[in-house]
Amino acid sequence: MPSKWDGWGYEKRLAGKGRCAVAEIDLEAGAVVLREAPYSAVLHRDQFEHRCDYTLQLGNDLKRCTSTGLRFSSRGAQRQALGEYYERERSACLRLQSAGRCFSDLSPALRLAARSLWRAEASDNLIGIPWVEMLDHWHTLSRDRQAELRCMAEGCADIVRKGRKQNIEKECGDAVESPDALGVARLLAAIAANAVVITDDDLRDIGLGLYLNGSVFNHSEEPNCVQAFMGRELVVRTRHAVRKGEELTITYSELAEASFYRRAHMQTKYQFDPCMKNGLLTLPKAVALRDNLLTEVEMSYGKSLHGGPSWSPDFGVASEATSASVRDSDVATWLHELHHRWKAAGALEKPSDRLVALQEIWDAACCSAGGGASSSAAPGKRLGQRHAMTLRVARDAMDASVEATFWTQAAAWSRVVCEVEADLYPNPWPVSALSLARLAKLELLLGRFSAACEAGRLGLAALSALGWDDRDGANGATFTELRQIVEEASAESRCRSHARLESRRPVPEIIEAPCGSVIKSAVEDPRFVLEAMD
Repeated sequence: MPSKWDGWGYEKRLAGKGRCAVAEIDLEAGAVVLREAPYSAVLHRDQFEHRCDYTLQLGNDLKRCTSTGLRFSSRGAQRQALGEYYERERSACLRLQSAGRCFSDLSPALRLAARSLWRAEASDNLIGIPWVEMLDHWHTLSRDRQAELRCMAEGCADIVRKGRKQNIEKECGDAVESPDALGVARLLAAIAANAVVITDDDLRDIGLGLYLNGSVFNHSEEPNCVQAFMGRELVVRTRHAVRKGEELTITYSELAEASFYRRAHMQTKYQFDPCMKNGLLTLPKAVALRDNLLTEVEMSYGKSLHGGPSWSPDFGVASEATSASVRDSDVATWLHELHHRWKAAGALEKPSDRLVALQEIWDAACCSAGGGASSSAAPGKRLGQRHAMTLRVARDAMDASVEATFWTQAAAWSRVVCEVEADLYPNPWPVSALSLARLAKLELLLGRFSAACEAGRLGLAALSALGWDDRDGANGATFTELRQIVEEASAESRCRSHARLESRRPVPEIIEAPCGSVIKSAVEDPRFVLEAMD
């Protein structure tokens, strides 16, 4: 399992808090603190046809395995997978197919657990399991959750057994006779608490991975590190300077959403509330500010309603997170209606239809004092400019515009997205940096060269601060492309400026001599003479 450690260690914490990553030296912004390949990783189903199952890289000429349906970018990648899980997975697929089942239909967590167990069996140490130090929160789980994991473990153990060939069973004997049901259940609990969502260069989810060293990093509402992926490899960098002895932290969840949802997610998955201190809810200043922006509703009489109903694209409106006065008002009802309209817009097949529907939602939510044409809308109310729904509608409209090749609209929505994200995310942050890169590309496409330069330079500064530049391969392609965009836009902008200056120069007077030769006027301009003579 190749990995690179640089500038940090981990220490035990008391009171069952587990391990944490700590800076052992002073670190500058963009410093790599961890580079690690996963112990095991799986792709989401929608990525099977497009990515190599081992490297997780995109490919146009992927080699397909007929028995498993897996695709590999090269024979080398296939051989690497063979040493970890591929041989056993192929055997399991054949046996499952004879029973009318398909391994690829299993959830990512189950497939990840099976691959982890197969790799552990294939290693020299058949007894030790490398994920044993990971927190699984088993003893804090409810009985229903433990029973659910045990049921999943039985199915997983059966699949692991199907992946063994007879010669493997004879060679290993009792050591691999049957995976321990409780051990598999606790592995599934560890995966639920520690598995990392793998993203592509545009931060879209593509898979799930188990990173033994990466699991050391704890969550923070104001993290000093960010994670990215180079194929299957996890790369963690500092986002600003960190002093020796400080804990290195990342975020486990989306920062640009109301803390109510993030806290609920943390409590369910990781068994802790990041904002509870000594039994009291304590929101950091930056989190409280984001919450105000993400839930703000502007009133017709010139005031803003802070702490309005929280909204999430996954869960809708959470009116229980607000005060009774807000909950009893028609604001929550209005947001519920906007949420249903947004869900309906996302179900439309044609991007042009989605764009029209999203524009109507935007107008209803943000631009009109009446809250839209519906009779159930809240009169005299509109969403704040940084509301969670405002951001999501703008992002969806931008994507629909790009899909429909409506570049002018795409650029307009992209400007809105960048403006909103600048106030919601810490600076620098990968999401806002990549949005600036997208905006620079759209502005260049539309011939708005000065605007492309401005967005591109801001994006380059953020990417450079995060270390996502030419210093190594991680996200280097994005940085290089953005730098080329800025260079091209700068050159075009200079040419335009020069052309404008030339258009303002006095027009030389042409005097025809008796012999018909062309001579200069009183304005000395050798270039004009040469052009005229040509």
